[in-house]
Amino acid sequence: MEIEDLEAKRERFKALISSLPIESSFQEDLIFYLKKLMISDFCLRYNFKKALFGTTSHKVATQLLGQICKGRGASVAHEISFVDDKNFGGRISFMNPMRDFLLKEIALYNRNRKVEVILQEPLAKINQQKLARPTNAPSFASTDLLIQAFFSKLQDKYNVNTVPTVVRLTGKLKKEDF
Repeated sequence: MEIEDLEAKRERFKALISSLPIESSFQEDLIFYLKKLMISDFCLRYNFKKALFGTTSHKVATQLLGQICKGRGASVAHEISFVDDKNFGGRISFMNPMRDFLLKEIALYNRNRKVEVILQEPLAKINQQKLARPTNAPSFASTDLLIQAFFSKLQDKYNVNTVPTVVRLTGKLKKEDF
């Protein structure tokens, strides 16, 4: 993307993000959609037909419930499908080739192959640290973190098939039904 006055654009972006409530998922959602828009712009500019994302099965399950909780259930079938080709008249396909892999499987692969992993804190956790609230529940900082924590605890403690079952359910969602 063309950048003329980088510092001014940076300040405008910070002002936009900080204008949204910290206690909600709005900031994370806006950043996610802006990233997707930038990737789309790059793909269109350099004539790429496909963009691959590293969306795992945990992320698919979290997005399914998160989008429904936020009132965006109509778009969930496109966003978490294996191939999302509704963008720009089908000129770009967003693909999620890792949507059937669990976080543990990916972690084991990375460990065995000695892949260096760069961890990024979710914005909701960073914002909660800024608020300095006396709570031991960082998952309540956003809807997505709450649902992610729910699936992690459910998957680890009670039923190891929870996340794969939700992913199979998402595969049955038909884009035409929405």
